[in-house]
Amino acid sequence: MMRGMPASCTRRLPLARIAFTAAVVAAAGCAEVVAATEAPAAGAPNDAPTGSAPRFVSPAGAGTVFDRSRERCLAIPVEVADPDSRAVTVAMRFPSPESATLAPDGSRRHRLVWGPDGEPAGERLERFVLAAQDADHPAVEKTYLVLLRR
Repeated sequence: MMRGMPASCTRRLPLARIAFTAAVVAAAGCAEVVAATEAPAAGAPNDAPTGSAPRFVSPAGAGTVFDRSRERCLAIPVEVADPDSRAVTVAMRFPSPESATLAPDGSRRHRLVWGPDGEPAGERLERFVLAAQDADHPAVEKTYLVLLRR
């Protein structure tokens, strides 16, 4: 129990490990979105159902703010979980910005990099549509919004 907390406010959490991903892409001048992922701890039971569709672990949330006056490009880690599938295809779909790229960064990890060039000053909202598909299920989509500021 945490000191100063009533017993009714505390609960036991299942065994898990939290992995933080924070990479600096200094050469490209990119702002890095930090990802926090949760995975079962070694020896913990795997509660994932068999026959499950892929799911996006990161990027977490619905979006982020990108201040173009501070950084030239944005790098977003993309991770997909699908414990019962050997292969998962991850792709970017229209209407994602044309200048964005999605590159593999491991078997189920990718990096979405976007550097808007020649864009007018002001604010605007950009939509990135990511899709993950295994051999047994239709594609699962995740829409991630980026508020671009200049």
